[in-house]
Amino acid sequence: MTEAQLNQDVVNKVQDMLLAIAQGVTLVQKGVFSVRSGSARAFVEVRTRDTFSWVRIAIPLLRGVPASPELADYVAHDDSYIFGHLYLDKWDDGTAVFFVHSLLADYLDEAELGHALGGMMGVADDLDDELKTRFGGERFHEDD
Repeated sequence: MTEAQLNQDVVNKVQDMLLAIAQGVTLVQKGVFSVRSGSARAFVEVRTRDTFSWVRIAIPLLRGVPASPELADYVAHDDSYIFGHLYLDKWDDGTAVFFVHSLLADYLDEAELGHALGGMMGVADDLDDELKTRFGGERFHEDD
C-alpha cells in the first residue's frame, strides 16, 4: 500500500468518531475532515503508509506573519502543550503558523481523538489571538 492509497476502513472509523464527538464536521476531500470552534478550524486528515495509518490534526493559527528570529525562537522553544506543537510554514504572503499533532489511527478510539481534538481546539482559539498580538499576521478565521 502506498501513501497515496488510504485505508478506507480507517477513514470511515475516523469519520464516525468525528461525527460523534464534534458538531459541524465537513468533508474537505477524501480522508480530510474539518471542524470549527471560534476562530480555530482543525483539519483532521487520515494518512496511510505501508501497513499503518495515522491521523494528523492541523490547525492553521495565523497567516501572513512577518518572519522574524523572535517568532522562530518562540516556536523552537515552546513545549508547553499536552497535545500538539507549533509549526511554521512559508506561504506567499509571509509565514503561516500551525498547531499540529499526530495519532496512530489503527488503534485510535473516540475518547483519544476527542481529547486531542478538543484540547487542541481550546488552546488554538486563544493562542491565535495571543500570537497575533505578539507577532502580527491574520487569524485563519476571524471571530463571527
